[in-house]
Amino acid sequence: MTLGSFNIGLLLDWVGAQNTLLICLTERLIALILACWTWSKLIAHQTLPSSAF
Repeated sequence: MTLGSFNIGLLLDWVGAQNTLLICLTERLIALILACWTWSKLIAHQTLPSSAF
């Protein structure tokens, strides 16, 4: 069993199916926002080469 499955199983027992779905979707949305924010900061510091082939 993976850690993610264990997490969802515990949430199902504690808060029910509807709330578990809402919590999991919120977690993934936060992770996506953080990834996009971090990615844009990484890309901003890069420059393109001055000579083209």
